[in-house]
Parts: sequence; C-alpha cells; structure tokens
Amino acid sequence: PVTHSGIINFQHLADLEALNPPKIKGHRNMEADEDEHTNVPFNRALPQDAVRTEIELPPTSYRSPMSPTASLVFNGMLDNGSLIPPDVNGVAGPNHLLESINTGYRIFNKTGSTVSSLSLSTFWSGLSGVGSPYCDPYTEYDANYGRWITCIIANLSNGHYGLFVAVSQTNDPTGSWYEYSIDTGSSTTLPDYPTMGYNVNWVVITVNNFANAASFSGVGIYIMNRASMYAGTLGTVTSAIDPSSNGSFTVVPAQTMDNTTTTLYMLQEWNGASGSVRFSTITGAVNSPVYTLGTTV
Repeated sequence: PVTHSGIINFQHLADLEALNPPKIKGHRNMEADEDEHTNVPFNRALPQDAVRTEIELPPTSYRSPMSPTASLVFNGMLDNGSLIPPDVNGVAGPNHLLESINTGYRIFNKTGSTVSSLSLSTFWSGLSGVGSPYCDPYTEYDANYGRWITCIIANLSNGHYGLFVAVSQTNDPTGSWYEYSIDTGSSTTLPDYPTMGYNVNWVVITVNNFANAASFSGVGIYIMNRASMYAGTLGTVTSAIDPSSNGSFTVVPAQTMDNTTTTLYMLQEWNGASGSVRFSTITGAVNSPVYTLGTTV
C-alpha cells in the first residue's frame, strides 16, 4: 500500500542545503555480501515453447551510419566514496540532465553546468515521517507527459523495507515533486535493484526480492496508475510476485514512447549463451492491471 505522500521543491531544498551541507558519514559497502547471494537463476534452459528465429543482417550499404561524435563531454557528479558502489544513473530531458548516485541527485543544464544538487536524505524529506532512503536510486524522463520520475529502496519506520517514488510536477526538475512511500510488506525481504518503466496507463517498478537479503525469492512488480501518480493522488498500488520457480530475474519494464500503446512490455535476459530473452506483459484496465508471463525468444 501507499503509506505516505509528500511534496518537495528541489531548488528550495538545494538552496537550504547549500547553507548547511550534510556531513559525510563513514564509508559503507552497500553490496559487500552480493557474492553470497543464492538461488539466482543463470543460464536457464530454453523451454520447449521457445520461439526460435534466425535473423539475417542487412548488407552494409543498408545499415545506418555511425553515431556522430559527441559535441560536448563533461563530468557528472563525482562520487565522494562514502557508499560503495555509487550506482550511477542518469537521464536527459528537454533542457536538463538529472543524475543520481547513492549519495545524491544533481541537475545539469545542456552545457554541462551544475544547476542544483541535493543529498538523498534531503530530496526524500517529504517522506521523512515514514522512513529514509536506502540505496539504488533509479531515474527516468517520461517525454510524452514531460515528467521526471525517480525511485529508491527505502527503510520504513515500521521496520519494513519499502520503495520511495517521486514524480516532478512539470518538465522542470528544479521545481516541485510529488513523493510517495510504498510498503513492500516485509522486514526481511530486500527489494533489490529497482528498475522502472511506463506507458500511457501505468508506471511500473520491478525489484529482485532477496529473503534475508541473501536468497533470491522472486521478482516483485509494483504497478501504479500513471495519471493519478502524476496528479499527486496515487492511491492503491497493484503488486505481483513472479516467483523464482519461473526462472525470472531482473525483469525490466519498457519506457514506452508511443502513448497510444496500452500494453506495457517487460524484458529479461534468459540465457546469454543462446542469445535468448523473455518478454512478459502488463495489460487490462487501468485500475485492474494483469501481469502475464511471456514467451522466450
């Protein structure tokens, strides 16, 4: 369920934080125990109903030209070394670039100059009454509706793990944002490695669930009504679990650029050695979405 909501203004908080910068705490390795994870599916066998295709590459004369050389190159936000790994993520909008790492957010203009910076704790202060951000911020820009979206794993004040998700109120990331807290329902199952996608109907976050932060137990899927979320009125979140017995792991929802497409597609690598992937879908009415396990190709 959505346990809390709030509103923050990025530039206002950045101005306040510049007067009183947060202190860097001790170094912390966020993923030191990942080598001990168990039950993670690798090199899965192709199912009997897998769709097998051979693709013939077009002649060189029909192929697209190489991408042009970058016209501008500049450093993003530099990691201060307090959290390992930095988990760098970034996205471009019409006038800004927004970068997130495990210590904060930074907005650049298109010439590479810093516009505003915020620590994670300050950015998510609209939800400080319900918990605190933990790690793995993930950010996207929905060009169809001119909104920036970001999410992060959270520690909730009731002892549960959760997800924080925020959406800008306009296409200007320095302005005001709506923030929401989602309780994933457990104090022992870590919702790791969040990814995010969207279409005209929904914003979807997926996570890899690890029981006792060690044993993979399935993919968690959280489906939000896009229009309600963007309006600041997000209510019920539809959730689903794709169990580890399905062979699912890191199921990534698409960023759907066609705002007439009501099916939200999801993709996962199935077996790298065989060059196979699996497509799944979310379909149905806006407030009654249905996750359907897909076909391996």
